[in-house]
Amino acid sequence: MNDFGTSFILSDYGGTHDSHIGGTITGCPAGVAIDFEFIQNELVRRAPSSHPCSTQRREPDRVEFLSGIENGKTTGAPIEFRIQNEDVQPNKAMLHVMKPSHASYTYKMKYGITDNSGTGRASARQTACRVVGGSIAKLYLKQFGVEIHAWESGDGGRTAAERERMENEEQFLLLSEEKVASGGLPPDDGRGAEVNGIAGQARNDGRAEGDTSGALIHCSIKNLPAGLGEPVYNKFDARLAYAMLSINACKGFEMGKGFAAANMKGSDYNDIQNPDFSFQSNNDGGVQAGITNGQELYFAVAFKPIPTLQIEQNTIDFDGKPVTCIGNNRNDRCVSPRVLPVVEAMAALVTADFMVQF
Repeated sequence: MNDFGTSFILSDYGGTHDSHIGGTITGCPAGVAIDFEFIQNELVRRAPSSHPCSTQRREPDRVEFLSGIENGKTTGAPIEFRIQNEDVQPNKAMLHVMKPSHASYTYKMKYGITDNSGTGRASARQTACRVVGGSIAKLYLKQFGVEIHAWESGDGGRTAAERERMENEEQFLLLSEEKVASGGLPPDDGRGAEVNGIAGQARNDGRAEGDTSGALIHCSIKNLPAGLGEPVYNKFDARLAYAMLSINACKGFEMGKGFAAANMKGSDYNDIQNPDFSFQSNNDGGVQAGITNGQELYFAVAFKPIPTLQIEQNTIDFDGKPVTCIGNNRNDRCVSPRVLPVVEAMAALVTADFMVQF
């Protein structure tokens, strides 16, 4: 399935070693002002960088728009775009290897592939298309004052009380304390201070050993109206979970208190309202009965470690023969910080899809 959305739809194509990746955005209303610099900056946030957790593959990710935009505004017609893959260097040593915890085996069983050349759509290279679609969605949502911001475990601009709450709940996502240790990005990384929680010493140790690590990402959506979402099978939070779990390496999702709610009493959890209908708390994370209630929406997403390691692993090949494998430096050591704009993009696509129907 290569389409996401029901009214505001992203359809994309291409794999990690194809000449191009790209897609089409349908359902975006006419008259949306397009900030090309903003879109390119969002792609830069996702692109490989000098960050120590980043792949050494160098892709400038310059997006080219082919239709649907005239004089800086959307026309209402489908918006077609493409991005050239400029640094394509397949790892021939891994071509016939059954990569552990990767797409090799499942794609073999489902599609009958005989080597890893057929797994290109499983690559995180595809997420550049999500960022383009999400950037258009953000520009559409801008007129409504909607703001979307993702950060790795750390302060993320939150208050002391909010930071304490986040830290207390992280254990319920089954991530080790070491993997959410505080740290920081190099000042020249281009992403500024938004990622205050980039993994600390544990991730540095893993990097030196050639190992990888997971990440816990938080995200908030501000200024949403009450009323987005539908009962039963089209709930806002259900669609949001579907969107996040579609991102490469995502293994966990929670809304509001999430898994921590399993250890709470109803008298502590319930979001009591005041006579003016404002809320005294936000344990539900801005969604009740699958419908937004006007409060800030917040959620967390857990990502597993990148499966391609720069240390030797025992595995098998496509014929079932025991082999050893080792990755190269053209794979990330952690999804963060590059996954942050991808999480935001998928949140924006979900929100835009509901807003065009609102």
